[in-house]
This record gives sequence, structure tokens and C-alpha cells, in this order.
Amino acid sequence: MAAIHLTSIGGCHTCFFRTAWTGAGEPSGICDIFLIGISYLLVICTMPLSLFFCFKVVQEYERAVIFRLGRLSKGGARGPDPVCQQETVQSGGASVMVWDVCSWRDMGPLIRLETTLTCDRYLSILPDHLHSFMSIVHSDGLGQFQQDNATPHESRVATKWLQEHSSDCRHFHWPPKSPEMNIIENIRDALLHAVENSSPPPRTPMDLWTVLKDEWSELLPRYLRTLVESMPHRVAALLCVRGGPTRY
Repeated sequence: MAAIHLTSIGGCHTCFFRTAWTGAGEPSGICDIFLIGISYLLVICTMPLSLFFCFKVVQEYERAVIFRLGRLSKGGARGPDPVCQQETVQSGGASVMVWDVCSWRDMGPLIRLETTLTCDRYLSILPDHLHSFMSIVHSDGLGQFQQDNATPHESRVATKWLQEHSSDCRHFHWPPKSPEMNIIENIRDALLHAVENSSPPPRTPMDLWTVLKDEWSELLPRYLRTLVESMPHRVAALLCVRGGPTRY
């Protein structure tokens, strides 16, 4: 006699059959022969349907290659779903150069630079923007100004100006070839992520400048405090790796 088993494996329905013979290796009667014939007929009739359901079904957002009997099968996924695609800007997009400053509790001015920062341009920024900001957030004159050793920062005219105004703005000396530990880099990364996630993406320098100004003004004071309070951990991590790279 014949026994038919319908098994489901991973959403692929396949029909298996097993025949149990009785007697001396021959079917026991007409009923057994009839059931065996029905089993073969059922397998033959359902084989195309079984193969069809065995094709791997993927979501539209998955880029997939579907194999059918060792050959590539046309159809299925046609690339990622539009909702999972990120729009890009052609022709390189827009670029804006800025100068920025912040303190433990306040965001300073974000200044757009029309050209590359030169020594003369930086000399105009110091009295026009830095001095006024420091006089507000550190009116007692105890604030320290920290910057890296970029060429405009270390120029003779900029150094002279900082020395002349040391009573209002004390300059924190940055060691030569020191690792970048300025928290302003974290703020710039936050701005970069905000620009990348903006919708629609900025396509012109003016669009980019608008996004930067908006995001700069929305940075919370507690975010600044978190960065400043992390400085002891940053320095300790830097000492542990002897000036090597850290997670900061």
C-alpha cells in the first residue's frame, strides 16, 4: 500500500510519497495499484506548482539574484525600494567654508568665509567676532581661547593680536603636532550629519549655508556641556595610547 506525506519546508511545499509493498514484493491488489497510480499522477501534476513556490521570494528593498535550476531567473526584485534610496546631488554638490566658536554653555557666531581663510581674513575675525563673544561669555577675563596650529592661527599678525588682548582673551597654547582633541570637531561632525539627513538636500551654496545656520542655532547647551565635560576622559585616553588614536 502507498502512504503520501505532504511536508512544508521554509514556505516551499513539496509532496513526498512512500510505497509499502506487501506479499512477495508485488502490490497486494487493485486498490494498491490504483493508489500508486494516483500518487504518481499527483506528483506529476503538482511538480510545476511546487517548483514555482520554491522560488525565493524577496522584499522589494532587497537586491537579489534568484536562481532557478542553476540558471538566473528574470523577475523578482528589481533593485532597492525607492524609500530605501538616498538622493544624491550631481556635479559635486555645494561647499561652504565657515569659522565657528563655542564655549561651555553658548554657541558663538558661525561666520561664512567667501574665500580660503588667510592671515589677513583671520585677523579681521578676531576683533570683530572672537573678542565680542569672549567679552560676553567671559566678562571676567578668565576665559581661555583654544585653537589648533593652522597657518592663519599661528601667523605673526594673529599671534600679536592675541598677545595684545591677553587680558580679555587668554590664548591656550596648542602643542606642535598634537592630536586633534578640540571639541569643535565633534560639533562639525554633528553639522555634517544634519546636512546629510536634510530633505531636500542642499543643492547650492546658499541652501547649504541656510541648513548650517539653522542646525548651528539648534544645538543644545547640554550638548556643549557634555563635550566639555568629556575633556578629562579624552586626555586620559590620549595618555593611555601615548598620543595614538582614541575613540574620541
